[in-house]
Amino acid sequence: MLINEARARELGNLFGSVGLRGVTAFEDEDPQMRSAKTIEAICPGTAATALYTNALVSYMLPMKGERYWALFAEHITRSCPRGWEQLIESVKGFTSSVHRFGVRQKLNRLDALRRCVRLENLIRVGDYVGLWHETARCLRTQRDKKTVVFSVKMAYYGRRAAGHREALPMSIPIPVDRRVARASILSGVIEGAASIEDLMRKHRIVARAWGIVAEISGVPPLHLDSVLWVITSYWEIPSPYKVLRSLPQGLVEKVGEDLLLVIIKELLFYRRSIRQN
Repeated sequence: MLINEARARELGNLFGSVGLRGVTAFEDEDPQMRSAKTIEAICPGTAATALYTNALVSYMLPMKGERYWALFAEHITRSCPRGWEQLIESVKGFTSSVHRFGVRQKLNRLDALRRCVRLENLIRVGDYVGLWHETARCLRTQRDKKTVVFSVKMAYYGRRAAGHREALPMSIPIPVDRRVARASILSGVIEGAASIEDLMRKHRIVARAWGIVAEISGVPPLHLDSVLWVITSYWEIPSPYKVLRSLPQGLVEKVGEDLLLVIIKELLFYRRSIRQN
């Protein structure tokens, strides 16, 4: 298994043409962003900490992510918890009622957050690198773990829903989940992977590949993640043109059909087209 650096450069040039402003259009169509906006509209000042905390236990989900995050927004807005302790308790309640796998481990992780009160201030001031480091330290885990970097992205979503306009740091890697692994294979940026599961076990090589794309494009990895998350949800559709017609109209209007079609082909159909030639 290896990184196709030439392919990474091609994707870097593509996302350089999309730019950070274009990439944020994908963020607006992410179900997690919709949840952030729902929470922030009803419980102002709550979304960033709520999404961050829930992200740390958002693995082995019992349902599709879209439904899961919608349910989470409903849960938070019923009571609008305030402060570090209340939010942790609220997320624990949601975890106990919705999750089916690894519940005790997840509740223990949330309890571990209680002693790390500095995290709340790091979220409040938008110190994403500090939040990344402190989260790993608090949970006594590695900084490149999927849920650690994903939690930073969710804190950003919550702050963006509250009106903050800021770019995430280039140094924080992409969270490698099944959609990112799938995009890595279909786009050709990774070669020689036996399966998506194989890539999930070797997440560092995937993160390095998209790190190259990020450096060339100037778009940080956590922002690229939103594009992969949205586009790869349509991977089973057999035609790039059908994928384009399936995308939200708001995204089509912001990015444009021509550029979206290129992105779709490069992320989902590049490897398939190579095999056909």
